[in-house]
Amino acid sequence: MKCKYFSIVSSLLIFATILSSCSDDPPTGFQLTLDQQLQKALDDGIRDYNGKGISAAVIFPDGHIWKGAAGVSHGQTIITTNTLFSAGSITKSFTAVAIMKMVESGQIALEDPVHKWFPPYPNVDSLVTIRQLLNHTSGIYNVTEHPQIWQDIFADRQRIWTADDVLNNYILGPYFPRGSGWHYCNTGYIMLRKLIRELNNSTVAEACRTLIFDPCGLTETFLYADEVLVGDIAHGWLDLNGDDIYEDITIDPLVSFYTAAGGGIFATATDLALWAKKIFIDGTVVSQEQLLQMTDFYSPIPDQPLVTGYGLGIAYFNPDLFNGLKIYGHSGDAPGYAAGSLYLVDYNVCIGIADNTEEGDTMWVINDLLSIITAHLEE
Repeated sequence: MKCKYFSIVSSLLIFATILSSCSDDPPTGFQLTLDQQLQKALDDGIRDYNGKGISAAVIFPDGHIWKGAAGVSHGQTIITTNTLFSAGSITKSFTAVAIMKMVESGQIALEDPVHKWFPPYPNVDSLVTIRQLLNHTSGIYNVTEHPQIWQDIFADRQRIWTADDVLNNYILGPYFPRGSGWHYCNTGYIMLRKLIRELNNSTVAEACRTLIFDPCGLTETFLYADEVLVGDIAHGWLDLNGDDIYEDITIDPLVSFYTAAGGGIFATATDLALWAKKIFIDGTVVSQEQLLQMTDFYSPIPDQPLVTGYGLGIAYFNPDLFNGLKIYGHSGDAPGYAAGSLYLVDYNVCIGIADNTEEGDTMWVINDLLSIITAHLEE
C-alpha cells in the first residue's frame, strides 16, 4: 500500500505513525477499495507464485474498468497496464470471428468442405468442413504435436514459414474420422488463416484490422509477424533447460514460431477484456445468431481438464477449476507468455489477463480476482 492515501501532516509523531503503517498489509481496520483489493491480488500473486510480471483488466457491468499490473518485464523495467503480451491461442477467437464475418458476407459457408477452398494436403479428408476446423472436430493431425516441427522451428528462429510449408510436411494420420470426436488442432486454424488471406487478398493482419481491430476500437492489439508491434512489449520468460529457472527470450528470433504455428496476437490485458466484451456483451462483433453458433459447445472434451466444451473459436472453461463459475472465452500460451480473454457469464463481467512466463502458475491469480469480483457484485 502506498503512503499517498494518507495526508502528510507536520507533526513528526503523526508522520512516523503513518510511515509505520505503510507495509504490504493494511493497518488493522483499514478497508481496501475494490480496485485496491484487485491490485493487491496481483502483487501477492507475483510473490506467492514466484512470477515475473502480470497485467489484468476487469470490465464491470456498470462500465467501471479496473486495470492493474505487477512485476517486471526484464531488469528494472516494470510491467504496466499498457504493456503488450503475446496472447497465444486467443488468436483462434480472432480467426473464428474473421471467418464468421466472411460467412455473414456470403464469401464462405460453415458447411463448405475443405476441398472447395484448399488443394489436397497429406492425410486431410477433403470432406472436412469449415465448421469442423473451427471446433476441432476435423480429426486432422495437430502439426504442433509432430515430433520434428519444434526442432525445425527453433533451428532457424527468423525463418518466415508459409502455411503450405507446414501443411505439406507435418500432417500425420488423422486421430479419428471427421466429426466423430474432438482433438485440439492448430492445423485447422493454420488452414483458416490461409483462407482469410486468400479470399481477402490481404495478410491476416490487414483483414483483422479491417474486420475486427478498428471497428472494435482495439488500439492496443496487433498481429505479429504480419505487422509491426507498437508499444512496450513484455519480455517473455521460458524454462529452456527444464531446471525450473526462467530464461529471458526475445520476440524477434521467434518469427519462425509465429509464422509456423500461429498465435500471433499481441495485446494489452485491457484489450483482451474489451475483446471479450465485444463478443459476448456488445453484440457488435458478431450477431446474436452467430454467437449462438459459436457457443454451441462440443462436449465432453477428452483429455482437456481446462475446458468442458468448445465451440467455434470459443471455449467453455471447466467450472471446477474456477471457483465453480461459468466462464466463456479463450486462453493462450506462447513461448514465454500466457494469457486469457474471459467472460464471466452469470455476472456479465469481462476479464483480460496476461503474464510473461509460459504456462506460469501466476495465471492462477485469476481465482483470487474472481473471488474479489463476485464478492463485490453479491454485496
